[in-house]
Amino acid sequence: MYNYLLPALLLYSGVCLATHQVREVFVVEGQAHGIDLFPLESLYNYDDIQSRLVGRGWCTANWRGYKGTWELKEGKLWLTSLVQDSCSQTPPLIDPVPFFAQSAYPVKASWFSEKIEVRLGDIVPTYCKTKDGEPLQTGYTYDAMVYAFSGGELVGRSRKTMNQDWQEKQSHCAENAPWDLLNWIGISL
Repeated sequence: MYNYLLPALLLYSGVCLATHQVREVFVVEGQAHGIDLFPLESLYNYDDIQSRLVGRGWCTANWRGYKGTWELKEGKLWLTSLVQDSCSQTPPLIDPVPFFAQSAYPVKASWFSEKIEVRLGDIVPTYCKTKDGEPLQTGYTYDAMVYAFSGGELVGRSRKTMNQDWQEKQSHCAENAPWDLLNWIGISL
């Protein structure tokens, strides 16, 4: 009996049932886009943010406990709202005073010096053929508009094709030359 229990538990533990997390919102020219970046985390770390939140209004789709709405307006990045319990129909607005020492939104994101990526189309999987001739997904690609900020000021905007390559999968592709393995482990020829 015990010989079957351990393998069954190990197999079950490998199955992950995860809830998709609520995305931040980035508004450009009146159009809202979901983004996977959390600009507030450029100012505060996770523990600092949690210590400033009053109460813990979260759900399984929002483990970080808040959701920000950001807007590009007149060449600047603004936080227009920060809500708690974003899974609620009417999420409460978070008091900006503990975070920004000002009593109302919007807040200029003068701390933010990173890039915000807005996906423009569908994610397209990329494939190769294995040595057995079978297709193997090795990553994905998509088009995005990338907005670069410095001190909350827009300094650049460009359309790019983004590629995500899963190098561990690529090692199983038939067209790999022997020296490709060296490149994947960080040795350049």
